[in-house]
Amino acid sequence: MHNYLRLGSLWLAVYVWASVPIIASAQTLVASQEPTTFFLMRHAEKKMDVSDAELNDLGKARAELLVEQLSLVRIDGFYTTPYIRTRSTLMPLATNRGQTLQEYLPKNGNALLDSLKRQAGKTYVISGHSNTIPDLVNHLVNDPNKYTALQDDEYDRLFMVIVWPDGRTKDIVLRLVAR
Repeated sequence: MHNYLRLGSLWLAVYVWASVPIIASAQTLVASQEPTTFFLMRHAEKKMDVSDAELNDLGKARAELLVEQLSLVRIDGFYTTPYIRTRSTLMPLATNRGQTLQEYLPKNGNALLDSLKRQAGKTYVISGHSNTIPDLVNHLVNDPNKYTALQDDEYDRLFMVIVWPDGRTKDIVLRLVAR
């Protein structure tokens, strides 16, 4: 069973605590020892019965909530699959930051992660699908069975994974819910 936390002020404490790398000298922070942080989420709620569906009103509200909840996090890049629903989930946050979305194909997700996790000290937000996001998280934490595909009605999970250059990882599942 996974521990789920409601996203709010607690996530900031968890993020700060988990982001501090363990180093020999407390006075010197070497860039190559900084972790890479990932926020991964399934696209928000979509209109039904359309192959490349737009977000419905609840999905649009969740995308706006993401802007609010990640307001204190420095984000270096946004990655999304080439579908309207995944792009629309991250677009408000990327626009708020003056950044653009980068596309990746779901079949190339692991290669994308391998490339990004070598960028020490960076933070990325990635949007995907109910079956791809858990697989990407599993790839990052080096455990192919830790998380399973999300249920059809699970749109509120936000996975945070921190990857240190030496391969250590820390992951937590947050819930992106309205107050």
